[in-house]
Amino acid sequence: MDTTDFKRDDLPPLPPDEAARRRDAFFKAGGANLRMLMQFAETLPETGVTIKDTQGYIYFKNRRALELMNLPDDSSVIGHRSQHLYPRRLWRVYIDREEPTLRTGEPMIDKVYGYVADLSTALNRVSVFPVRDTKGRIIGLMTSHYRARSKESAPNWYDTIKDAIAYVSQNYASDISVPSLAARANLSPAQFTRIFKRQTETTPAQYIARTRVNAARTLLETTDMLVTEIATATGFYDHAHFIRTFKSVVGITPSRYRKRHWTGA
Repeated sequence: MDTTDFKRDDLPPLPPDEAARRRDAFFKAGGANLRMLMQFAETLPETGVTIKDTQGYIYFKNRRALELMNLPDDSSVIGHRSQHLYPRRLWRVYIDREEPTLRTGEPMIDKVYGYVADLSTALNRVSVFPVRDTKGRIIGLMTSHYRARSKESAPNWYDTIKDAIAYVSQNYASDISVPSLAARANLSPAQFTRIFKRQTETTPAQYIARTRVNAARTLLETTDMLVTEIATATGFYDHAHFIRTFKSVVGITPSRYRKRHWTGA
């Protein structure tokens, strides 16, 4: 299959009406099995699933994939491409690992990658499968990913700020200042903030908050710690600030998040 359009970085997002029309046509072409796959994907508590067409336009992300992007719903991703949603360093990796499956029809199964959508230094296990219509023709791709069970970190795309990124990942519960992170990169705070924002498309303070919220998610999902205890354990020394920050990032309160994702201690 010709994958020229899939790799292009100049295709604009689809207008909402056009995105809805093309999404409906895509899932109609995929038939009942594809619709059932979407329903199944929504039952996976730890696995993110994305489905896109041969041009890379996204028509489905399950709830877990949206949460990892800190989005409350799919309204801001349907009809968009990876090129629209992620920093260039990320989307180029995503396109490079997905394109061979689109071109050859051969799946990529359970490979370990860094470059995760929450911009952390974690590792994901990623699989990519072709999506076919009822006549067997490739009409798109399905990508699934879940967190690798490893304590390794992969600061593999952050260049000059990689030591600071790794420090945040390992010490998010401590008091972390931008000047202290800048010192780790041998940069002034202003230089560090400028480079950090260019490479991650977020400020250092926002990244620290997001890292703490992601750590809180894990504790909410897997422990019976009180919410106040989780706030302290993840670097939020003001409970009300924790609630506000968590809700602003995830879209729901910590208590509601726990009800959705509780797995038992």
